[in-house]
Amino acid sequence: MIVSKRFPLALGSSLGLWLLLAGSFPLIAQSADGASRPIYVDDHCQVLGSRSSQFQADPDVCHFDGAGMQRSTHLAAKEVDGMRQHTLVNIAEQTYMLQDIESEPVVFVVAQQVPEGWHVDSDPQPVQVKNNVAIFRVTAKPGQIVRLHVGVAHETPIRDAAADEP
Repeated sequence: MIVSKRFPLALGSSLGLWLLLAGSFPLIAQSADGASRPIYVDDHCQVLGSRSSQFQADPDVCHFDGAGMQRSTHLAAKEVDGMRQHTLVNIAEQTYMLQDIESEPVVFVVAQQVPEGWHVDSDPQPVQVKNNVAIFRVTAKPGQIVRLHVGVAHETPIRDAAADEP
């Protein structure tokens, strides 16, 4: 498993990630449309091989739309206890392109690292968040390509200069 500097998986190994995903299987395996075979994908778009316990690149099954992880920053204002509060919001997002290359429907189980102090800012929301890893579930029919947009956000309050004036 390749671990990047951007958000290294807290579990530290592909085996740890596999165990987390496998432990989530009863939750993710239930599907109304008959998809039952799970395909596990990590936050680098690597797929857990059916013949090995290693995550490996398989661009036929998973690749990112665009340049992969996109980052942005913006200011936001919200009302907190009757006071206007400004925050600096950092966003990191990527869109997975997942294709069912099997002859049967599958359920993609995508594990996205959520750094400490960040929160998931995605639609759909994950089916589970455990050990700072968000688990998303996406079903696909044979030959179908599905998109999964995943974002995480971190908000830092900004102290207003006007609030400090006497």
